[in-house]
Amino acid sequence: MRPCKYPYSGRRKKQETPSPIFSARLIFNVAPIVEEVKVELGVEAKVGRSYPVMIIHLDISGYGSEVHSTHIFPGIFLTVGESIQLKMLFYKRLREFTTDRFLTFRESEWKYFIRDLVNEFVH
Repeated sequence: MRPCKYPYSGRRKKQETPSPIFSARLIFNVAPIVEEVKVELGVEAKVGRSYPVMIIHLDISGYGSEVHSTHIFPGIFLTVGESIQLKMLFYKRLREFTTDRFLTFRESEWKYFIRDLVNEFVH
């Protein structure tokens, strides 16, 4: 075959950009979910002898990461309605997580994340 006289006179091929290692898309709003993320948040209130205690159980699994933790907040008592609102706020904020942020979140960061949610109801 004879080479073209002006090889770059027409349309050029688009170069493909390499995909990142972790996708920055949202976890829950993606249509085809590759990995299922299971989240369970339990709010429990115990009234002790001197002061109430609120206990939050957090179980999260997905993308090869599992978090099972218990957070104790002494002196804080939420009503049933407030605990339901706390759960709704937790799930709302969790929907904004990307897969990259979810994979890099450590157990201590979950503790601060939940503490911030509880402080919104206390103050």
